[in-house]
Amino acid sequence: MRYLLIVFLLFVSFGLLAQSSGRAEKHVLYLTKSNRDTVEIIAEANYNVTDSALLTVNSIKNKKRRKLQQFKTPVTFPLEVKATSFDSKKGILVTCDPAGKWGNAFLYLFDETKSRFKEIKEFRELGLIEPVVHKSNQFFYSYISCGCADDCWVSKLFTVKAYKLHVLAELSCDCSKLHATYTKTTLTTSCEAYNNGQKFENIAKYWRTAIKKGL
Repeated sequence: MRYLLIVFLLFVSFGLLAQSSGRAEKHVLYLTKSNRDTVEIIAEANYNVTDSALLTVNSIKNKKRRKLQQFKTPVTFPLEVKATSFDSKKGILVTCDPAGKWGNAFLYLFDETKSRFKEIKEFRELGLIEPVVHKSNQFFYSYISCGCADDCWVSKLFTVKAYKLHVLAELSCDCSKLHATYTKTTLTTSCEAYNNGQKFENIAKYWRTAIKKGL
């Protein structure tokens, strides 16, 4: 009897594992173009088959769908696709973060003149993204760890223009020394002012101050 119970529990466990590994997900988002037409984005992923999602982009007008584009993008479980906007252009963020820690995502912006999404190269490597606004001008800064129990890190101030990533400046720590790179100069000092409980607040303050000074 005990043997049959063990066999039954193993059977149930393997069945649940197979069901989980073969899980398929589907997300649907909608964007509104400047002419008020609707763009539908259907993201589908089957983690038992591949670690990528198939994105189908449709135009919806008068209740009729017309396929505009279809492409694959790497993803991690669970499937996460969010609407966003950069450079006054609407787009989507597709999360692909194997460590489940830094929120890395691919950025795709919709080009209305060509009715297609364009990937913004190197965006995913930035890590966490936060906006910073100065005199109605919007910038963004990033943060990603490179080790040393998070005492090694890189933060970049950037903008997205014409479907391209433009890095304006960089602040980083190599575990002990702080490097601040501007357009013409590189400053090196200690990381002590940042590697503490106020790290993220201090990084945000640094970028706000740098922007005000005309960086």
